[in-house]
Amino acid sequence: MTLVIIIGSLVAVAMVLLMADRALLKMEERGWIYYRKKQGHADRIGQAALMLQAILEPSKRYVIEEMNEDRREERHDGAPPA
Repeated sequence: MTLVIIIGSLVAVAMVLLMADRALLKMEERGWIYYRKKQGHADRIGQAALMLQAILEPSKRYVIEEMNEDRREERHDGAPPA
């Protein structure tokens, strides 16, 4: 009897995990989260810190402007800037 309960519990846990995986993949498909197929951008935290530092040190603003210019160039020609 306990073997049936254990197997039933394992099947139930597997089904819950599968449903959670499918739900997370659907959320990723809609662009709500990064899960398995897409990777997040780790540099966003660095960018946020740099923006805060630019408020305190105006010389850092130059770095932010250069990064934004590089991104604009990448969007226009599709190739990374030289």
